[in-house]
Amino acid sequence: MGYSSTHSRWDLGQLIFYDSQYMHRWLDVIGGRSVKFVEDFAADYTATSTGTWIYTASGTAAIVSYNIEGGAIKWNSYGSDGDFVQIQKTPGFKACTACPMYFGARWKLIGSAGGSASIIMGLHDLDTTVIASPNTGIIFECASAATGIDMVCYSTGTGVSTTVLATIVDGTWYTDEFYWDGSNAVKVWHDGAYIGAASAASVAKTSSMGITLAYGVEKAHASANIATIRPVVDWVSAFQLLDVRNA
Repeated sequence: MGYSSTHSRWDLGQLIFYDSQYMHRWLDVIGGRSVKFVEDFAADYTATSTGTWIYTASGTAAIVSYNIEGGAIKWNSYGSDGDFVQIQKTPGFKACTACPMYFGARWKLIGSAGGSASIIMGLHDLDTTVIASPNTGIIFECASAATGIDMVCYSTGTGVSTTVLATIVDGTWYTDEFYWDGSNAVKVWHDGAYIGAASAASVAKTSSMGITLAYGVEKAHASANIATIRPVVDWVSAFQLLDVRNA
């Protein structure tokens, strides 16, 4: 994760480090009631070496390292419409009252503009078919045939609230982030700019969620050869402050 300089503040008795240019962007948290996950994909990553990620795929889909400074991963798929590959972490985040939570990811789509791929990034319950049927979570989503990226709050299979972020442009890096304030709303930023918020009523507060990254082939809607369409993720991070540890 790149940033200009780091500032810090105390919240709920925990120390938060944040980007001085983007105060909403958490970079690290320290404290006995903090939860954190940071992944820069600096190490090699292949479909046969997924580390501690839970890997699910259908058809000829795979994840490989992407050669840029600092590391990244790239989704590959040459198969049929509906083939997918997803990776998840064991659920460890929950949108509890009085427990603020941050998620962010830097990513791009290469080989095509929006409308040619299904993409999901965010916090979602553990599921083997996230890309086909999101269940419960707070995610950034480019749905089937969609040309843009949205932030969607899902509850038991229903998209309760949608915040439109941007139209996807081929080869353009994006940084998308959300922040659950622990009481009233999920606030959303796109490339550092505040976009809006989803109300607390749209957030499932009892489901445990894990970091989730997923890509599905959209051959039926692709504007380019699907063999050239690739999502890339540079980094992903998630942090939460707990009011009580393991209540």
